Amino acid sequence: MIPQTTPSSSVAPCLLIVDDDDSVREVFRWILQSQYRIIEASGVDEALSLIDRECPDLVTLDIHMPEKNGLEGLRLIRERNENLPVVMIAAFGSIDTACEALRLGASDYLEKPCGPNQLLTSIRKNLEKSRHYHGPSAL
Repeated sequence: MIPQTTPSSSVAPCLLIVDDDDSVREVFRWILQSQYRIIEASGVDEALSLIDRECPDLVTLDIHMPEKNGLEGLRLIRERNENLPVVMIAAFGSIDTACEALRLGASDYLEKPCGPNQLLTSIRKNLEKSRHYHGPSAL
């Protein structure tokens, strides 16, 4: 885990980036760190621990990882928090996988490589939905 801070980290939403590929986490961090507080995990078990400890506002979750895959991770996240926005990220997406992720409660599904604008738009949209759903004091 590499915690990142921004000048406004006390009010910036916290994002958890979960991917076994260091370079993907680094690119996502580079894209997002100016607007969000970033925490990172290289696998599902580490992510679950961070969710319990840090209470992130949104998770990006890679589907294809060793140990536990992202779909299993999504199931486990939903057991802990059914309202936490989770954006699934897949390098080798399929319609079946996307449908399964959405059925399990994913907030969105993006395919790698996803551009900065696509990633930022998905995160903003899902944070806004979460704020609206939980009320203004949720974040």
